[in-house]
Amino acid sequence: MRCNGFGVVSWLAAVQLCAAASSPCKQIADDQLKLASSLDLSFPSDIRYLAGFDAELAFQCVTSVALDAQDATDMLAYIKKYFSFQSTLAYLKNPPKSYQQLPVDVMGRLDAIGKKITGEAYSSQYALELDIQAVIRDAHEGHLSYNAGVIGLFTWFLPDGLVSISSDGQEIPEIYANSDIIGKVSNASPIVQLQGQSPFSYLRSYLERTTAAMGLIDPHAEWNQLMVNSANQFSRTGTSGDSSIAYDFFQSTTIYNGKSIQGKFKNGTSFEWAYKAGASINLTDYSYTSAKGIKKGRVTNEKTSSVKTLSVNNLIPESIKITEVEGAPGSPRSNIPYRSYPRNPVVVQSNFSVGGTVSGYVLEDESIGVLSIPNFAANSLANAATFSDTVKSFIKQAKSANATKIVIDLSGNGGGTVFLAFDVFRQFFPRIQPTPLFRARAISELRTYGNVITGLIENKDNVLDNTIVQPVRNFYNNSGFLNKRFTRTTGGTPWKSYNEFFGPIKSSNTEDNFTNNAQYDYSSKAIRDELGFYIANYGDNTVSYEQPWKADDIILLTDGYCASTCHTFAAMMKTDASVKTVVVGGIPQSGPMQGVGGTRGSNDRAFSYISGTTDTINNIRSLAGSKFNTFLGKIGVTTNDITNLPGLLSDAPWFVDTRAAGVNMLDSILPKSPDMPRQFVYEAANCRLFWTGDMVRDISVLWKTAAKFAGGDKSVCVRNSTNGPGSQVNDTIIENPGYSYNKTWENANSTSMSTTNSSNDESNNSGNGGGGDSTTNKPGGEGDNNNGGGSQTNVINDNGATVNSVGMMALACAFFTLFLDL
Repeated sequence: MRCNGFGVVSWLAAVQLCAAASSPCKQIADDQLKLASSLDLSFPSDIRYLAGFDAELAFQCVTSVALDAQDATDMLAYIKKYFSFQSTLAYLKNPPKSYQQLPVDVMGRLDAIGKKITGEAYSSQYALELDIQAVIRDAHEGHLSYNAGVIGLFTWFLPDGLVSISSDGQEIPEIYANSDIIGKVSNASPIVQLQGQSPFSYLRSYLERTTAAMGLIDPHAEWNQLMVNSANQFSRTGTSGDSSIAYDFFQSTTIYNGKSIQGKFKNGTSFEWAYKAGASINLTDYSYTSAKGIKKGRVTNEKTSSVKTLSVNNLIPESIKITEVEGAPGSPRSNIPYRSYPRNPVVVQSNFSVGGTVSGYVLEDESIGVLSIPNFAANSLANAATFSDTVKSFIKQAKSANATKIVIDLSGNGGGTVFLAFDVFRQFFPRIQPTPLFRARAISELRTYGNVITGLIENKDNVLDNTIVQPVRNFYNNSGFLNKRFTRTTGGTPWKSYNEFFGPIKSSNTEDNFTNNAQYDYSSKAIRDELGFYIANYGDNTVSYEQPWKADDIILLTDGYCASTCHTFAAMMKTDASVKTVVVGGIPQSGPMQGVGGTRGSNDRAFSYISGTTDTINNIRSLAGSKFNTFLGKIGVTTNDITNLPGLLSDAPWFVDTRAAGVNMLDSILPKSPDMPRQFVYEAANCRLFWTGDMVRDISVLWKTAAKFAGGDKSVCVRNSTNGPGSQVNDTIIENPGYSYNKTWENANSTSMSTTNSSNDESNNSGNGGGGDSTTNKPGGEGDNNNGGGSQTNVINDNGATVNSVGMMALACAFFTLFLDL
């Protein structure tokens, strides 16, 4: 046997290296297992960042999962059917000029993906999913989601993040390494280049092609999500005992962005931040050690052949009953676990930091009370009652401390339980009646669902056995779009029938139909049953005190990431109570910024809810027998209507977890503009602030600055940012507000306002696939990230050095293959 210079040890090493290179999934699983064995994972999902592995190997692994074209085609039909419930499809395709993102034809883009599948344009499951994610990213709708599949298994993360800092709160901010600002580096130099481009050009490209969907309607809010933000981190970690680490969208991404980020500081030095990859689960335990294992566990829907025995006890499928994933909770804390927050809150929610997130502070030297609400979540770790009680306790203690100004900090608030927004509003304004309205897209499937569910709840003439319909009454009692008894007309009267609510009403703004506008019955026992109590000052939940502060003495503080339930709360505070909003951050430039940059949708529904409703109807059909057809005749629904409902997810070719996909079911509407969803209206905050270094290190500095505006001091606001378009009560700006997506980015790092004579029609990317070159599996953005930054003076990875292990393995394999050929 000729070794041609290879010793036995070298030969064995080559074999091992080659085997590892041919199975990247196995290698990263082994690496993770080895690292995790020495960790104390009190928060199980922290394994993602504490047991990181090679970034390039993770990319090789995820792109090795093969695509089944027929399954992909069939699944795309499922996605389109479910996406048809998305309330804003027509507006996304042709938005008003006030909208600050580019148009997107969601269904047209999905059709284009279907053609690419047929044309065999995708080389892997990952490549196809990139294009699906690009559609969702370009919709900028936080309630529209599809996170099933291989994307999301891995997260790529950097050792440092970015912050955007103004020297004095008025000067245009510059971009810094977060570690320099937190560490109070005296000669910290701003970053002037990323990947050979200006930071603004690179970050815009990163947002458009590489980052996962943020669901934000304002470019300024998207910018903030690229920056390190303690409130945002706590919003994502504090509601569960599962994780304690969260990074921003720049420091971490679920879409591969190369091996590293290179850049330059203003002082001329260069740096390189190396990516690591991680997973929030133990890859070995889940058998994700090969491409086949990943496909089986995350893509292929393993159908069972067992026959279900139906009864009233399992009539409502378990898949529709979404439960919180909690893991093994850590110990509650007495304060927010980020050093920028004060250590002495006057009140915290129970199970604080491992379920509860609401906290209150009194800055006695300034007579300022601060209520921090980073989300409106309610779960088994911290239920709605503890949320409401914490707000009640804060109001009492702030009044006792003679706080004259109140800051309600909504930074990082992505929403939660919608009726908590109404409860908090009524605690501050117990005598004001809320006015939010909502509506749904009026499609035939919704009419069928609503007529059947409402019909089952009413069960007129007792056509069906009450033991069969009772589970439906219990579960769908609080459905705002399926149970006509739960909502009211805009005049406050009950609907005569579900069809009266359904309409349809032809929109004057789009080529689409919608239901009539509706509102909640705030005294409803169904709301009491959901929360465990009535909304403040409804039913038996009497508020004994008068309004605790005047509206002028209250400020809403946001970072632009206020979404869903947060928007519902902010809209009531502004429109119904005339409270002003202060927003912080945004793309470095003068001018206003919208306070609510997240989805303004009123209600989202998971695919599992829609599928589960189909399943429920089918189950009742089976249990009721011939009586079901009699029931359908009485409510005006045909068997064809039932057949045309969305198919069951259990029959879909791809597996979809209960919380992995969803749509915005209900638009948020205001009485003054009854045919325009708030999602597309421009609403500037009353004042905009820039972050300063002191604010990043001590959040109370930000609170005090916001409170100064409540006291009438406009000098703290960014130039030209006060009283911007849409900032006044009941403003509905749907024409050009003077700003647009492209102009906002073009004027980054400028004192010029983003004024333009045109709006989102400057450019239309609705036909683009996005997400990189799906045919060749090369990532969007900067490819292998080897073209920027100049000399590499600071290369940062876990061990302080850059080691191209993938290249070494490839070289070993080449030698090994050559040896075998000899």
